[in-house]
Amino acid sequence: MALTKRHNYFPFDLFEFCELPGQLGSDIRMLARYSMFPPFPWGQWLYGRLIEENIGQIEGDFIDLGVGMGGMSLFLGLRAREHQRKMYCLDSFTGLPALHPELDNPVFRKGDYGPPDGRPVTQWKERLEKRIGNFGLRDVVEIVPGFFDDTLPRLSPGAKFAFVHIDCDLYTSVRPVLDALYDRVSDGGYIVIDDFFHPAQGPLRAAVGFFNARRIVPLFHISFPYTVVIKKGENADIERTLSSVDGNIYSLDYLRSDRFFIETLEGCWRRARDSADAREPAENAGLLLSLLRAGETAKKSDIYGYWYALRDFWNGFQDHRHDRPVYTI
Repeated sequence: MALTKRHNYFPFDLFEFCELPGQLGSDIRMLARYSMFPPFPWGQWLYGRLIEENIGQIEGDFIDLGVGMGGMSLFLGLRAREHQRKMYCLDSFTGLPALHPELDNPVFRKGDYGPPDGRPVTQWKERLEKRIGNFGLRDVVEIVPGFFDDTLPRLSPGAKFAFVHIDCDLYTSVRPVLDALYDRVSDGGYIVIDDFFHPAQGPLRAAVGFFNARRIVPLFHISFPYTVVIKKGENADIERTLSSVDGNIYSLDYLRSDRFFIETLEGCWRRARDSADAREPAENAGLLLSLLRAGETAKKSDIYGYWYALRDFWNGFQDHRHDRPVYTI
């Protein structure tokens, strides 16, 4: 994602925070140069915690769909090695496919995130392969190049998955992934959908369309700042939980249970509060803190407060229609 940093306070200082503790934090820092901001660092922090705490009880391998700069694939590869799992990386290495004419907002276009003009596509794949080797992951990580319509059917028919990371921006990419992989995710397994609140809106529409067709009411756990995590088998209690105006049911519980994230957010709030030129960032950080401290008093309107607290983040989105995105792997 292309983001304009509007100032040096919340929420932008949260993305620059690298002093995460333990081996997990060390791995995240080590992979910073290969990672997109976001999900670096807080997406990786959450996914690592979920894997550390729960994956031992969940059958299946890991898969990253939409490799980007390779940081998430390497991060999940390290986690897969630790838990004796296989890790698959699927990407076209040629950029985005064609957009859906009705369900993808025209924020992107075909070929975005592809190699700069004149660069061989094979060079991208070869660089990722080299990094996989450098991190000692050749026996763990398998690259499956090509568009998903061609590569998903090539996965082993009996393969099950415990962790699925979907970061492919478009309805035309996310929906085929859910159609192909959801039934192969073990109960209790995690499905991460990045860019859920991105202005392109394709990932959100793909997820909503898929779950509506299945008559499933998922609970969308928020991963800071604009990603959702779905735990398979954990359907929302529609008798007790009110949906937001978009019809979805969101939870801030993963953020509320993360003491380290809250402590770091408190530091961002104090820094803005004590600065003469950061009144609005201090208000925004304070609002998010109040939401995360709410605990059992969580309510339907929390998601609106969350969105509002991140208003500088949303206002910082760059318009890809004018600045075409590319990766340099």
